[in-house]
Amino acid sequence: MTDYQKVKKDQNVKLSSLIISAFTQDMNDLQQKEIQRKINSLTDGFKKIAIRQALKRNKYLSNQSDEEQSKLRQGESYKFIDAHRIILEELLERYQTDIYKGLTDKDAKLRSLKQKNKIKIITQNSMLKRFLKELLTLFHLLILLASILCFILYSQQKQFQMLVTAILLLCFVIISSIIGSYRQRKGQNILENIEKSIPKNCIVTRDGEDRQILSINLVPGDIIKLSEGMTSPADVRIIASTDLYVNKEIYTGSSIEEYMHPECSNKENPLNTNNIIFLGSKIVRGKAKCLVISTGVDTLIQDLGYKCSQEDYFPDSQLKKDFDQFLNIVSIVLISITIFTLLINLGKSEIFGMQYHLQYMIGMIVSGLPLGMIILKTSYLLIVQKQLNEENIDVNYIEAIAILGQTTCICTDMTGTLTLNKPIVSNIWYDDKARLAKNKQLALPTEKLQYNIQTDKTLIELMYCATLCNDSNFDDRLPQQIIKEVVNNKKMSFEQKKEKLQKEQEQYTKDLKKKQWIDWPCSGIHHNENALIKFFQPLKDIRIIRDEQPIVRDFIKNKAKIPFSISSKFSSVICRNNKENSHYTLYTKGAPSVVWNMCDKVMYKGEVQSKNSSWEIKFEKILQLYGEKGERVLAFAKLDLPQEEFDYNFQFNMTNPNFPLNNQVFIGLISQLDPPDYGSANMVRICKQAGIKVIMLTGEESLTATQIAKSCNVITMQTQIELNKELNVGEKVAFQEAQALVIDGEEVAKILTREEGLPKKQKGLILKEYLRKPEVIFSKVQPAHKEQIVKTLQKTGYLVTATGLTIRDTPALRQAEVGVSFAIQGDQVAKDTSDIKLQNDQFITLVKGIEKGRLAFDNLKKSVTFCLSSTVSQIAAFIFFYLSEMPFGLTPIQVFILDIGLIHLPALLYVYLQPEIPVMERKPELSNQVNKKMIFSSYLYFGWFSLFAGFLAYFSVLSDFGLSYSDVKGLSALKVYVPFVGDEYDPQSPWLGNSLLRHIYPCDSSKNYETNQTFLDWQYDSHIFFDLRLAFAECQKDGSWKSTFIKEESQQNSYNLCQNLGLNIFNSRPNCYTTETFKYAQTAYLYASSLVMIIQYYISKSKIQSVLYDRIENLAIPSGIFLQILTLLIFTLIESINDTFSTRKLDLKYYGWFGVPFAILLVILEELKKKLIRDQLSNSKQQKQKNVDQEADPEKKSLKEEEKKDKKENEGFEDEKDNLIYKNMHFNQEMQNKFKFFIKKNENTWIKRNILI
Repeated sequence: MTDYQKVKKDQNVKLSSLIISAFTQDMNDLQQKEIQRKINSLTDGFKKIAIRQALKRNKYLSNQSDEEQSKLRQGESYKFIDAHRIILEELLERYQTDIYKGLTDKDAKLRSLKQKNKIKIITQNSMLKRFLKELLTLFHLLILLASILCFILYSQQKQFQMLVTAILLLCFVIISSIIGSYRQRKGQNILENIEKSIPKNCIVTRDGEDRQILSINLVPGDIIKLSEGMTSPADVRIIASTDLYVNKEIYTGSSIEEYMHPECSNKENPLNTNNIIFLGSKIVRGKAKCLVISTGVDTLIQDLGYKCSQEDYFPDSQLKKDFDQFLNIVSIVLISITIFTLLINLGKSEIFGMQYHLQYMIGMIVSGLPLGMIILKTSYLLIVQKQLNEENIDVNYIEAIAILGQTTCICTDMTGTLTLNKPIVSNIWYDDKARLAKNKQLALPTEKLQYNIQTDKTLIELMYCATLCNDSNFDDRLPQQIIKEVVNNKKMSFEQKKEKLQKEQEQYTKDLKKKQWIDWPCSGIHHNENALIKFFQPLKDIRIIRDEQPIVRDFIKNKAKIPFSISSKFSSVICRNNKENSHYTLYTKGAPSVVWNMCDKVMYKGEVQSKNSSWEIKFEKILQLYGEKGERVLAFAKLDLPQEEFDYNFQFNMTNPNFPLNNQVFIGLISQLDPPDYGSANMVRICKQAGIKVIMLTGEESLTATQIAKSCNVITMQTQIELNKELNVGEKVAFQEAQALVIDGEEVAKILTREEGLPKKQKGLILKEYLRKPEVIFSKVQPAHKEQIVKTLQKTGYLVTATGLTIRDTPALRQAEVGVSFAIQGDQVAKDTSDIKLQNDQFITLVKGIEKGRLAFDNLKKSVTFCLSSTVSQIAAFIFFYLSEMPFGLTPIQVFILDIGLIHLPALLYVYLQPEIPVMERKPELSNQVNKKMIFSSYLYFGWFSLFAGFLAYFSVLSDFGLSYSDVKGLSALKVYVPFVGDEYDPQSPWLGNSLLRHIYPCDSSKNYETNQTFLDWQYDSHIFFDLRLAFAECQKDGSWKSTFIKEESQQNSYNLCQNLGLNIFNSRPNCYTTETFKYAQTAYLYASSLVMIIQYYISKSKIQSVLYDRIENLAIPSGIFLQILTLLIFTLIESINDTFSTRKLDLKYYGWFGVPFAILLVILEELKKKLIRDQLSNSKQQKQKNVDQEADPEKKSLKEEEKKDKKENEGFEDEKDNLIYKNMHFNQEMQNKFKFFIKKNENTWIKRNILI
């Protein structure tokens, strides 16, 4: 391909991108006209090619779902901004405006009609909508159906218990829906805060006149004027400026003002250029004339804010999805089982009462659904949230707590997180000597320092330069937190507050004076300047230095300073010196290379020497030395201005300097190091031990980032840079072979640029390969890259926790499973949109949060397992009794009490359990909160113990009343002759004493008397006061009635038993042959199954440790057991309550004893299982210790390494021989590098084999 063809191809690609953006972006008319103009400028052939490429790309986009298209279009508008690099004349032509006259009123009005300069506030779902969405889930609809069925039954039977059940279920479904829709997110709509910062008015040039208009009426193409104290009302391009400094904290997170000017300083990235001011940026100083390039919804802040404010950008957490999915599955299975069993009974020849079917449906819903699951989960996480608050962690989204415990990768910032963000002076270089710069106050009295302020004249000049060219001061003012506490105290009067503040200030100053200077707070916003004054203050009071050489005033009466800027990379100050031949001294501080180039002389032992090649070599060597240490280096220089040119009346111009900046005298270098945070290295080690990958993302240079990463254990192996430097194998081979990578932000930008336009499946493959390495850090990375890095990590299979500082980090914070912001360094937008906020900005706090999250995740699984195990026993009981056509073993209201009082509330106390083994000594669990193992334990294991215990109790009580299983089977399906009040059973009477039967005596066995029959109320109190032998009657051939309630062979037996037991055991109630018998059986069922559940509750608190030798560490579990027993006693012993809930007082032998055998069996099985787990862990631990011992033994270690080495060498040799030697040595540069790497790694083996290359 010729150069001409390459140029034309590039033009086509760029034009294609423009056409694509026209298809895929909501571009304004001006942008579309610009695209049309560029299309028309091409020849027909190239135009067709470009349009064909654009249509092909548009077809790909149209095939994507709406959701995927929105993700492609949103949050990346800055990529289409080119206004910063286009020459001004072309830009004015694009916007059809005049630099002096501005727009005409007519044009402005026409443009204003299409779009106002107003940020679009995203309307999010209200609490009511979220509540209705949660209420209409299948889970809650089933509970609501059960409540409605209860109301229907109450309308028919007028049973108070049914009304109570209906109200309880209705209240429960409302509360559960409210809690399920609860989201504790702060600042979901971040655009509201931004909108408040936009000024209402602005000065605009229209028709050649300056006028004040409402900012909402600004349009693209307007010429506006900005001055000190204003906020930019739109995205603007600077046309002309005077001493302009802008604070872009909302975009960069840095409170340092940047020097802005009309020239483009970064053509690639408009976010980092100095000629664009984005909406919301504050003008700190100076003034500017600007061209409006974007307004309202087209601004960058709208694009960033829109992505982070959409409702669908706050998706449900994986925890909520797991719970919702499980509840839906349970609901569907429950519906299927219920319908199937209903069809079985409805298909029988004898159809029994609809009330019984409705009671069964209610029972199945109440027993089959884990009612308190949502409330349990939310309440559980709220308790953990409170615990995390005590660890300096604010939780904005409570479900992030459990997800935090599953984290497998942390993407963390460096400064202030892994480091203290408090740089200290570490080394100084002057007089051609590098010296360790230990702070004098930290040195021992007898310790000899490597510098001497008394004898080193160059050091004195270095001290003066570093102190005077410095805006930092020691701050003895009362901290704002103390002031706020006093001012906000409503109990104190104004005078009391004033007096209190005065006392606090005196005490604070007194306490400060006891501290060393290095511990004093500073007022400077630049940490490097704070470090300088803390180092030099013990040598000489900085106030004396500044009094000796005060800063002069410029021609506009401001201090004669040139502030530091990203473009200039230096700052200067002019001070009065009172020397014989000079009145003023220019002091300069800045980047070493910049300051060095401003100098032509060097100070050596107080004398000035010419800068020659020898000094150049020395300077390069010391810079390389400090660079390898990862230290930030500042250079210092001075220039005494001659008094002949600069007398006392000279007017300095600091904007357009009227004094020399070059030909200065180089004084020396000061290097600084931001120390790792206390314990951060150990915390990173713990994370790696816990299976969590730590990736550092920083804007620092590669060398600095690498050194900090090594000091914090983020990198412990050789990087690709070091590997290439050592073996000289080339970058590609070094990348492939190194286990630790240092990736530059420019490399990330290149990768992302190359991948634009590729299909979704092909994106991120290169980054994936990088991120699969064990250790990775990113240097000079831009916030815009963070989201892509997080996405790639997620595609690779990691569950990511990411940290962020600014609004530009919010896409990454939202993309990550858990977004973490910083209370001290972070801006408000990042804080409001993150899931978790660290109050002290420390990495150690984040690791503690992960540890708490893991413990919470483990304990929550124990709670869920315990809660689910009760449902199988309840639902199986209802199915058994329904298919057997027997009175139910439990009523719906009893099941409800069992679930809430005996299961879910005690399960909540699992939150206070301590870990059995340290949670950070194992790999993270990536399984769902409700997984197959948990379902097996709950439904197929634990639940059946309580079920069989309940059955044993139920039928034992019935047996004691003389009723066998065959006697009660089918009772609920039979209609009976309900006797009148006062009727007594008389077996000698032809109508058995039933007055209803007396009216149709003698009976005719050939006739059907069904019209006189009705179904009994077995669950409640409608039919408890008559003898069932009166109701169950059969017409005989002789015209008399015969009781069929109990078979003939057991009638006498049961009669004698009831006579003996009726008044003694069961509290003087008429029990035999009444529905009251089943109330006692139900209560016994409740006690027996509850006893097993209590034992299960206790043994389930541990998965490894034996409960037989377990110590009670806190009162959580005993409190839960006490709550369970108390609930049982309250609902069974208090007569006014047990009548409502259909429970009865029992004899002592029925209070749960039937559950003892099953509880003992459960304990034995659990102890055996735990013993197996302990043995397995012990064997694993012994094997690890054996490996450690072998590593520690030099002979064993040497032998083991030799074996591995030989094996690897043999494999490697054969591979290399096949690939290289057998191909006659014809290989490219990459293969040569690999071959070279292989030889150096296996040098000894190759020598042994006498292989010559």
